[in-house]
Amino acid sequence: MERWNQLPDELLLYIFRFLKEVDLTNASCTCRKWRRLFHDSSLWRSGFFEFSGYYRSQAPRLQQRLSGYVNAMGKHLHHLHIACSSPNLITAYNVAQGVRTLLVGISDLPGGRWTLKTFTLRHLNFDESWDSFRASKYVLASSLTQFFQAQSALSSIDLKNAFMTPPFSYRFLRCLSTSRSRMTVTSLNLVNFFCCDTPSRFVSNHLMTAFRRCWQLRELSMNYMYLHAIGVETLCEALADSLQLLRLTFYVLDQTHGGFIQTGEWFNARVICPRLKVNLTVHCWPREPQTLLVASLPLCELVVKGRQCSRTSVSLSTRLTRLLDCLSRSCFQTLESATFSALGVSKLCPPSQESLSRFLGRCTHLKKLIFSDSLMTPTFMAKTKEHLASTSLKGALL
Repeated sequence: MERWNQLPDELLLYIFRFLKEVDLTNASCTCRKWRRLFHDSSLWRSGFFEFSGYYRSQAPRLQQRLSGYVNAMGKHLHHLHIACSSPNLITAYNVAQGVRTLLVGISDLPGGRWTLKTFTLRHLNFDESWDSFRASKYVLASSLTQFFQAQSALSSIDLKNAFMTPPFSYRFLRCLSTSRSRMTVTSLNLVNFFCCDTPSRFVSNHLMTAFRRCWQLRELSMNYMYLHAIGVETLCEALADSLQLLRLTFYVLDQTHGGFIQTGEWFNARVICPRLKVNLTVHCWPREPQTLLVASLPLCELVVKGRQCSRTSVSLSTRLTRLLDCLSRSCFQTLESATFSALGVSKLCPPSQESLSRFLGRCTHLKKLIFSDSLMTPTFMAKTKEHLASTSLKGALL
């Protein structure tokens, strides 16, 4: 124990950051020095809360513990992460009340409106998990809107997989556009923010309500379908002075619902935002990659992952070959990272050697290249590494 006490405070605080709250509390009972470090503000700048389900008999104790935490450590919080698992009829209202106690308590603190910098809310699934619980849904929605209205210094907001229904989605985005955080937020994640059956006109109108007021927005994550509904030119005109990175997510349903962004639209967007870069994550193997990966798309990072469709005769090897050919024609000037992953595939499906050689030869800015095991044979990988060693892509990761 004497050797531990000889360690400097900075090193002990670094070790304590890896401990859970229960283990950190037990460690604080060891000695006076550790007790003093336990109350250091740097340990409590990040808070993770998971609301999985609490019965009515547990609700008073939960409310008391949350209130005590907010009063003791809420003033130190800079990063808040909340996860709401799928509730049931018995626990839904108590989960909503717990989230309300936490958010309202933080906002009511003397400095609670200015200390919080990042906010993350995950696994909400508003349209599915909460659809049958109207009272719980109203409590949760009202507490979130009050929280957004009160915050004044948020720089990052993550609402991935919220699946909001139109009335509540408009309320959230409207509160964001009228709060003081609209002048400080630089990163916004709205992937799967709307429920699946939301009409595209609502998506466009609701999102632009917020984007026109968030002048400092530099990084924006959303579905490819949302961007198509808005129009990439309209988005870049609203955020011409700030937008630098677009993180787009493309799903299987996007191939059948809606259309694709054309080359001319991307060209005009790059004229409006010369610094714009696009990171694209595709959760399927596209049938026609040339409609998605068009010329003038400022693609910087590409991630493709999906399974072999049982209703098609086109193999993954053929799809990967088409994808590499499309990239070598359209996005070779900007592509820096590419990841290809085949899920649930037992047999080997490598692309053609010619298409891969052409891809590596044209994509001179490529820094990272990753294939899953089922897309590369040992012989094929050895030949590819030899090709990398003979080109300017020696630093690429394979």
